[in-house]
Amino acid sequence: MKAIVIIEDKREELLAAIAAVKEKLGVAGIEGIGIEIDDIVAFKMGFELVEGNSLFFAHDLMTAENAIKFAQDKVQAGFVKEIYILTDLMFPLKKEGAEQANGVSVILDAVEAGIPVAVCSDTDHHEVKFLPKLCRFLEKSKPGTKIDLVLDKKDWKKAVDLLLSNAMVPV
Repeated sequence: MKAIVIIEDKREELLAAIAAVKEKLGVAGIEGIGIEIDDIVAFKMGFELVEGNSLFFAHDLMTAENAIKFAQDKVQAGFVKEIYILTDLMFPLKKEGAEQANGVSVILDAVEAGIPVAVCSDTDHHEVKFLPKLCRFLEKSKPGTKIDLVLDKKDWKKAVDLLLSNAMVPV
């Protein structure tokens, strides 16, 4: 069983990310999601159980940190074996905050905890040329770390395929 934390602040992109994860897990569509998608966009943490896997959705960094901590608690309690993080790069720190490169904080937390992470972002207009270099440096600094990057155009299917095809590093 997996816990997958999805961090995205735009409704349409969040729906696309959820659909990509569910497709990879063998569940088509986003029907019966078990939560109101507008609640997530209103900065509430979302949760769904899909084929025995837990999906968590967050819209800002503060909520994402809580979702990741909750997923880690589920691992310690034995309810979940693996955690994966799928994140955008640019999203607010907190409700109604300005969009910033808070995905970097998520990447750092994931590397520190040994959690596989994939970044999916439309960086063509964000000027984040540093990100691939930073991620390669982080991978070298902690053996076993894998940070998947899908940049320039958001392709959630590609990001999910890369993320879930990686072997899980123990947390």
